[in-house]
Amino acid sequence: MFGFLLPSTAVDQITLVAGASIALLAAACILYRRLQEQNRRLSTALNNMSQGLNMFDAQGRIILLNKRYLQMYKLSPEVVKPGCTLKRLIEYRKETGLFAGDIDSYVKNILEAMSLGKSLEHYVKASDGRIVLAKNEPLPGGGWVSTHEDVTEQRRAEEERAAIRGQEQTARKHRLGHRVISANRRKASVHGERKHNRNALDLLDAFRLL
Repeated sequence: MFGFLLPSTAVDQITLVAGASIALLAAACILYRRLQEQNRRLSTALNNMSQGLNMFDAQGRIILLNKRYLQMYKLSPEVVKPGCTLKRLIEYRKETGLFAGDIDSYVKNILEAMSLGKSLEHYVKASDGRIVLAKNEPLPGGGWVSTHEDVTEQRRAEEERAAIRGQEQTARKHRLGHRVISANRRKASVHGERKHNRNALDLLDAFRLL
């Protein structure tokens, strides 16, 4: 009796294990495909952003970036890629002529602000005349996200409006100055006429007394 049961049980166990393995493999394949699809969607979303984007870990190494960032600063994906440090990134930007500041102080300011959990925002003037607004936002647990937006036209428009406001203020000051001068002249003229009239009356009174 047992001679027949053991082989049957062993076959059932093998069949069960094989079935479970196949199910796990199928689940792993489905999960892998889902992850691939999610990664593809994430990559598509990042690369369709109008802003350049960088994500750094707590040690200041790139863990994620999009194509817009590379295009904005004309950088090679062979150099700027996951694993590249912030300092090497800024060094490379200076080599390409798209960074004009002091590398060490720039990197130090960002790392210190991110370690303290402080947001950091500043304008970057590229050597080709473009102005980029860089925003660095710390992440919970360390690291930060850096976004870069070309605001050249916006800044130029703001500067033009500021220049127009300055000219208008100067013109108003000139007009006010002219009004003050004219008012003072009128006062002086009236005062002069009154003084002349008083002198004439005094002279007439003097003649009457003679």
